[in-house]
Amino acid sequence: MSMNLSDCLDNSIWASFLMIVWFHTDAFPEYLSLLGLRKRIDADGYEREKLNNHLLNYPVFLLISRNSFLTRLISCPFCIGFWICLAFCLENSIINIAGSYVSCMFIYFVFGRIYEESH
Repeated sequence: MSMNLSDCLDNSIWASFLMIVWFHTDAFPEYLSLLGLRKRIDADGYEREKLNNHLLNYPVFLLISRNSFLTRLISCPFCIGFWICLAFCLENSIINIAGSYVSCMFIYFVFGRIYEESH
């Protein structure tokens, strides 16, 4: 199946959106806490650490508290961005993974720069 430019852009936007939510919000620990998984994800530990360092995000907390290959993978924007883009591209066509990935990273890091300047 061929992938057009619109699909590539859609993949990039969705992938960067997921990365923004993961790295720049507390949505993941908040929603999992609501689902009764507070102890499983160590939300209390995260909140204690966040009091000491307001710049801490959940992926970095995971990296600090449970350093493993998986936590290093999900706390690295370049790594998780690639795997998210790959998952989206598998649905359409793997051929455009490079375009989707570069676009995703561009969108994500532009947002990151804007976010940093606003805080």
